[in-house]
Amino acid sequence: MGARLAAEAQQELNKELVKGLVSIQLSFSIFESPCIRKIFNQIAPHFQWPHWRMIATTATQLYYEFKQKLMDKAGRLPNGTPLCASVNRWTTKDQAQSCFAIVLQWIDRMSYVFHKTLVAFEVSTTIFMRGEVIVK
Repeated sequence: MGARLAAEAQQELNKELVKGLVSIQLSFSIFESPCIRKIFNQIAPHFQWPHWRMIATTATQLYYEFKQKLMDKAGRLPNGTPLCASVNRWTTKDQAQSCFAIVLQWIDRMSYVFHKTLVAFEVSTTIFMRGEVIVK
């Protein structure tokens, strides 16, 4: 019974992770900034099992880092490029920030999901490996 519930929970979480990753990737692809691409490429490999703690920490750090950079009064990306100049379809800083806000929401949501999952599964003896649930 416990193993079945754990497997169902894992499947639900997998769906959320895929949705989140696809959303973040699509949102990031809007930007032509090599810096943003580099950051995404650094995080992507960590979206595997059993890197829960790393993912939660990374997502939280990214959220605050992006928020801080975006709220920069100069309106520049971490590499110094003005937001409006780094976006193909948008011409104003406000429009670019609106798009980036979507990315921030996903990172924030995923961070919450990861932390919640960590607490739930650290209590149990369930181990996550490559997306499969193995019960000791």
